[in-house]
Amino acid sequence: MKIHALMFLAFAALASVGCSGGGNGGTPDVDQDDVRARAAIDAIRTEYVEAWMAADAARVADLYSEDAVVLYPNHAAIVGRPAIRDYVATFFREFTPEHFQLVSDEIHIAGAWAFDRGTYQLHAAPPAGGDPIDNQGKYLVILQRQADGSWQVARDMDNSNGRSEAG
Repeated sequence: MKIHALMFLAFAALASVGCSGGGNGGTPDVDQDDVRARAAIDAIRTEYVEAWMAADAARVADLYSEDAVVLYPNHAAIVGRPAIRDYVATFFREFTPEHFQLVSDEIHIAGAWAFDRGTYQLHAAPPAGGDPIDNQGKYLVILQRQADGSWQVARDMDNSNGRSEAG
């Protein structure tokens, strides 16, 4: 009976150490790299919205890696930061952003890669008049940690919740 009691006590002691979150007073371990990565991804999303609302194509493009790929609906893949900058600059010449919002629903980090999935709302009007864009939909952004520890958008895809027009 003493052996069973000692084994039970030894197991209980090991179990309590395993559940204590690494000996920090019972608080679960928090991966500080994960916390920093999430904060960086949140900051990129915020900067993206601010750059978009400022109609600043260079600021938007600087958030992407040199070899980034953007997959917009009904459009060929846009490959590389210069092409992304040109595409966004063309959009800003044709439309003035009046409202743009990104809401993250999920961030998952796996080493040097992460994804941010969420929803967007966009309202933009042509500066010379005409029909505005009023759109909402979903996005999926894949980010990559750079050699200096910063994060950049490597892949960007979105699609509208609107119905597509049959043509």
